[in-house]
Amino acid sequence: MSASRGITAALRRARVPSRRCLPRPSIVSIAATNSRPFSVTTAAPAEGSKKIQLTAAAYPQIKRDPTFAQVTEEHVKYFKELLGTESALIDGVTADATDDLAPFNGDWMRKYGGQTRLVLKPGNTQEVSKILKYCNEHKLAVVPQGGNTGLVGGSVPVFDEIVINTARMNKIRSFDDESGVFVADAGVILEVADTYLAERGHLFPLDLGAKGSCHIGGNVATNAGGLRLLRYGSLHGNVLGLEAVLPDGTIIDSLSKLRKNNTGYDLKQLFIGAEGTIGIITGVSIICPPRAKAVNVAYFGLESFEHVRKAFREAKGQLSEILSAFELMDGRSQALVRQSTGNKQPLEGDHPFYCLIETSGSNSEHDIAKLETFLEHVLGEGIVADGVLAQDETQVQSLWRWREGITEALSHLGGTYKYDVSIPLPELYQLVDDCKARLTEKGLVGDDDSFPVRAVVGYGHMGDSNLHLNVSVRQYSKEVEKAIEPWVYEWIAKRNGSISAEHGLGVAKKEFIGYSQNETNINLMKQLKNLYDPKKMSHTALVTGATGLLGREVTKAFKQAGWLTVGQGFNRAKPPTILKVNLEDPQEIQRLLDESKPQVVVHCLSHLSLNELRAANRQPDACENDPEQARRINVEATQSLAALTSSRGILLIYISTDYVFPGVEGEAPYETDAEPRPTNIYGQMKRDGEIAVLDVTKTSGLGVVLRVPVLYGPVEKNGESAVNTILDAVEKTQNPDAGLKMDDWAQRFPTNTQDVGRVCNDIAVRYIKDRKNLHLLPKILQFSAEESMTKYEIAQRFAKILGVETPGMIANKQGNDPNAAVQRPYNTQLSTKALKEIGINVKAVGFDDWW
Repeated sequence: MSASRGITAALRRARVPSRRCLPRPSIVSIAATNSRPFSVTTAAPAEGSKKIQLTAAAYPQIKRDPTFAQVTEEHVKYFKELLGTESALIDGVTADATDDLAPFNGDWMRKYGGQTRLVLKPGNTQEVSKILKYCNEHKLAVVPQGGNTGLVGGSVPVFDEIVINTARMNKIRSFDDESGVFVADAGVILEVADTYLAERGHLFPLDLGAKGSCHIGGNVATNAGGLRLLRYGSLHGNVLGLEAVLPDGTIIDSLSKLRKNNTGYDLKQLFIGAEGTIGIITGVSIICPPRAKAVNVAYFGLESFEHVRKAFREAKGQLSEILSAFELMDGRSQALVRQSTGNKQPLEGDHPFYCLIETSGSNSEHDIAKLETFLEHVLGEGIVADGVLAQDETQVQSLWRWREGITEALSHLGGTYKYDVSIPLPELYQLVDDCKARLTEKGLVGDDDSFPVRAVVGYGHMGDSNLHLNVSVRQYSKEVEKAIEPWVYEWIAKRNGSISAEHGLGVAKKEFIGYSQNETNINLMKQLKNLYDPKKMSHTALVTGATGLLGREVTKAFKQAGWLTVGQGFNRAKPPTILKVNLEDPQEIQRLLDESKPQVVVHCLSHLSLNELRAANRQPDACENDPEQARRINVEATQSLAALTSSRGILLIYISTDYVFPGVEGEAPYETDAEPRPTNIYGQMKRDGEIAVLDVTKTSGLGVVLRVPVLYGPVEKNGESAVNTILDAVEKTQNPDAGLKMDDWAQRFPTNTQDVGRVCNDIAVRYIKDRKNLHLLPKILQFSAEESMTKYEIAQRFAKILGVETPGMIANKQGNDPNAAVQRPYNTQLSTKALKEIGINVKAVGFDDWW
């Protein structure tokens, strides 16, 4: 026997006694287990993770759609009569059912908390159809829920949506052992399906750690990948047909059993990975391959990720046709499993990385020979440091638990921020190292309770370049979340990766989709959603001046709120997301409106300079220098836009300024009905624009003026904002000889553009909702931050934040220079009373906090 042969023989001698075999997850009902993916956990959640925070509080940017109705006793009565049995309905509307509703209002990680008061459990597709038809007609929001084992909050209600749980839809409809086609209800638990198939010599082509709880309908809806995608491919290839119910109750019966059907669009693909957004999957037809007669598992330790990559390349080359899984685990993840279970690890000593490989074939001798040859090679070449080969089914399962037990081990420590991502293989693990370095640098990682982060762990599927980055925390906190997001998504985007490999977007990642999908693709998805769910059709917002300081943030705010957005620009326009349109040409405006078909236009554009269209932050000097052109864009173009939007039934929000008021000492704060008395051309132009909008839209009521003060926010260059540009002055005046005078007289109320964007969206939602009562809503609104400061005081705040001194800056308390072209007001503070009266949140971010 050769030396290498001897090493392999030693490996084959069982190092994993059967007493270490961990139990498989038991088959449990969602209602009975709080939807935990593993039923073997007995330890209580770590302190700080017991109370689930409401998703609505954790994600304040998500707003309840005001067009949806509240669930009433009348609705409950209908559903009780429809479903017929008390066990098919949990009613928290007419009675207190808090405890019974709890499993459906939270996820197994205790990270997402909903507020549903009604859970429906239909028993078949027809009942789902009747439920959705009724909800569609009565404008009731719903969320489909299967085993509730997801990681991104997609199956948990955010507000009071009705939960439609598929647990009672658990019938296996048919199986053809000749073709391998399996047809079942969406609520069949994955492990139940696989056990049924195992008895018939086949297997379900998906395997997950949560198999004891997850439903196959949810697997398909999220396009779950699992442990053996390397061998059997994705659900996009395995699913032959689907049965689904559209939001209006229409049943899509496409439960094909054919491998080939080239007759038009393959509609089932739209539902795979759509997360229930266009319909609820009720039945699945899937091809299930024969179960392998010979299954072998090896577990080995490696000294670097580069060695992992080499081992993977060798495995693909030498084990290609029998290789069914190649799993990556870092040393920290295995230490946590050891700590959680108390079991001795399969290998002596510690290694930075571990891998588990599985082969599946029909000839045991052939497969073992190939695996031994592979192991001899990787051990002999020093690619693998140590390893063990399972000798029987018990040891196979025991070794798998070192991979499948990671999630459970992490759950003992508290909360976990989970990121399921796809990254090109060369940098797959680098994300874990970079994330740990970032959190350590910010002082968030440590062994005692003063540090929020316990550990940063990485594991995943080498076969499909899928990494599970897990940040274990003592309790969930915004401090940790802000340190990770959006940094982690930016890191992935730079490497052309995907922010979601197999768990979907859900609540957690919805607003970050732009890191993996371009604007064209996102808008196409929204159009598909509108087609399948026309009553929940996304509104379209058109933002003029979308390339400017304010326009960019208004555009972002509407996108985050789920609107289709169209931007208008000129010199900086970037089609197709920002269209180049000259607003001085009424025909171009008309074409823009007819093509984009918006429900609201936010007019952020204020002045056309000689070089480019600028956004509506502050352009008083430009107006003084070129008053004729200023009038064309601020007044004439605005008047044309107002006439064209009003005639098409489109709401127009016109961004105006506090400079319409004189700012005389003692007059502020100005209410919306205070008399405008502008003291400069800029203020007069904006006031004339206000008059034009209100005059033209007087009959339709579709014109709203929103006045805002001086703005700051994210910039491409500091010169975009009169506030941001003060940063340049702070830099210059660190030199004692600068001698730069800075106004320390006029009171300013710098307001963040992101807050203005949010308010614009809230105004649009409020006015569109009350379209029939527009004549009762105010036509002039005002928004402003409350903090008052002079330019000099702004500069000193910047200096303090930056930790520098400004000896070269001189406070000028003399007021306006009488020789200056523009005379600026002393105090034009805007009252936000009108916004408050119509229920719009006027809270603004603190100035120092934002910076």
